[in-house]
Amino acid sequence: MERTRALRRPLLSLRTKTVLDETGGDLRGKRVIDLGCLEGGYAAAFAIHGAAYSLGVDARKENIARCQLVKESLQLPNLEFECRDIRNLGTDTYGSCFDVVFAAGILYHLDDPFSALESMAQLCSGFLLLDTHVAEAQSRHDLMPATRVFWGRNYQGGLFVEHPAGTAAETVERDVWASYGNHTSFWIRKPDLIEILEAIGFSTVDQVPVPPGYHCGLRCPTECRVLLVARGLDRTK
Repeated sequence: MERTRALRRPLLSLRTKTVLDETGGDLRGKRVIDLGCLEGGYAAAFAIHGAAYSLGVDARKENIARCQLVKESLQLPNLEFECRDIRNLGTDTYGSCFDVVFAAGILYHLDDPFSALESMAQLCSGFLLLDTHVAEAQSRHDLMPATRVFWGRNYQGGLFVEHPAGTAAETVERDVWASYGNHTSFWIRKPDLIEILEAIGFSTVDQVPVPPGYHCGLRCPTECRVLLVARGLDRTK
């Protein structure tokens, strides 16, 4: 019963609705990758919605073990899972073969979101759905103001402590709602994030309206989490 409820949420969520809206309501013939898939609910939802191939990727072995239980329970031949750290995705890992690159709740857990965004673009032959926290002046997430350089330009944001420095690997492995291999992460401001996506080569970046307090347990007074769709990738940039 609990697994059924856990799957129902991804099947009916705004994220999934956005993916279906972008594909004309039909995932048939589409290849989808879910980066940082956790227990595999969204990857499974895309397979149920008819994707030709739905791949969930996560760095934690325990998460992938749970994903395999989902796969065995649903018996979907178009659903696969791999244990892989998305920070190590290279240009030759999969190729540019995914119509939908789904990255929900992963970017703000990374210390180098710039390289991750480049990797996402390299995987993408259609569009990227990005659901992430962003740095805001009135954030309640205890961010330390920081600046990072990408392609020679300064980008503003904040550092967030994921784990105290020196945290044991076993503890990090069990903390599924935090980063995997970095004790701090860099949150980008929304305007800078959109600019980066355009610099990488996406011709259009649209923001999907979300309800107040969207996926924010701290009830930030300003928008701290966004749902973006980037499409029209120009690989000459």
